[in-house]
Parts: sequence; C-alpha cells; structure tokens
Amino acid sequence: MNSTKANPPPEQFEIEGLSVSSGVCEQPQNDSFTFQGALNRANNIYQERLDADFCVGIEGGVEEKNFEMEAFAWVVIKARDGELGKGRSGTFFLPQKVS
Repeated sequence: MNSTKANPPPEQFEIEGLSVSSGVCEQPQNDSFTFQGALNRANNIYQERLDADFCVGIEGGVEEKNFEMEAFAWVVIKARDGELGKGRSGTFFLPQKVS
C-alpha cells in the first residue's frame, strides 16, 4: 500500500531584535531583579511592536553565594494572549578576577 501525505506549507517567521529598557539596574545583583528585568523587557517590546505574536525578554544577572559570584540568565516569552513562558539558564561561577 502506497499512501502519500500532503506536506503542510512551511511556516514563516519574522524575527526582529529590539533594544528596550529592563527597568532594573544595569547589572542585576540577584535572581529576583534578573527575572524582573527579563519580564520588563518582554512587556516593553509590546509597547513598540503591538502586532507581535510573541515577545522575548532576556536578562543576565549575578548573585553572591558563599563568597563566590554566580552568573545566570532569565528568559521570558510573552504571547499576545498573555500566556507566559519562562526559564532560567544554568548557573556558573565567575573566576575571582572577574567577580
């Protein structure tokens, strides 16, 4: 038996990078501020691109733990309908000279 399935048309995406304010300090110093910066960026994109289906905010941050400095990032994806996706990157520790 030979059956042929129709291939769906390829999806089209338009991706645009925008620089928007995070609303937090230039280098967030803890997890909460870093998350808030990513969320603010996603929300602020909608102020510039009301027609966007999804907006992605990314914010990198650092936090001191046991006399070491860890680095990480938060990513927030906000859909036009208000649905929110979020995730935190893996954590790595900065060398003493850097921190």
